[in-house]
Amino acid sequence: MTYEILLTRASRKDRETLALDSKRRVDEELMLLALNPRHYGVEKLKGVHSLYRVRSGDYRIIFSIDDHNRSVEIARIILRKDAYR
Repeated sequence: MTYEILLTRASRKDRETLALDSKRRVDEELMLLALNPRHYGVEKLKGVHSLYRVRSGDYRIIFSIDDHNRSVEIARIILRKDAYR
């Protein structure tokens, strides 16, 4: 069973501004999240309830998981240096 990937307005805008190779890498990671949102490399953010992150090159994908509705909501796709501010 796969999970549905939902992009917020901010994450759609983040994705549109990526270079082609970064966009391809992020898209591959989104496909992995659809298959298993808690795969190796996914870490829960400390101090924030129900948010996770996964690395995709220089970018971090910040997301939440809804197991009841089998969906993953992508909050942001952001450069590592800006992700934790």
